[in-house]
Amino acid sequence: MISIDGSLITIFIIVLILMFILDKVFFTPIGKIVEKRRKTIEENERKKEEMEKEVENKLQLIEDKIKRITIESKEERDKIRDEAQIKYQNIIEKAKKDAEDKIKEIKEEINKELPKIKKNLEKDAENLTNEIVEKVLQ
Repeated sequence: MISIDGSLITIFIIVLILMFILDKVFFTPIGKIVEKRRKTIEENERKKEEMEKEVENKLQLIEDKIKRITIESKEERDKIRDEAQIKYQNIIEKAKKDAEDKIKEIKEEINKELPKIKKNLEKDAENLTNEIVEKVLQ
């Protein structure tokens, strides 16, 4: 059987003293280091999440700007195309009007010259008729 004597109490006291010393020298500093590391990891995770949110926000802003610029450039392109179409129509209309004016001018000139030309043709026809009659009669 195990007898309880002074050595058991001494061993128990030594173990208690050793546990106290180990706690103060080893376990408490290690616990502090582990706790500090845990806090650092949590802080880094929090910062990472904040940065991810910030990046997402900036990406959203960039996408919004791209959409806005795309819409603005499309509107500008449409505006320029419409202006060009209007200028094209104006040029075509002016060319048609100029052509119509020129045709009208030429018709007026022809109408002015028509009586003279008719007179000349009648005169030439009469002369030709006379020549033919003379040749036939000869």
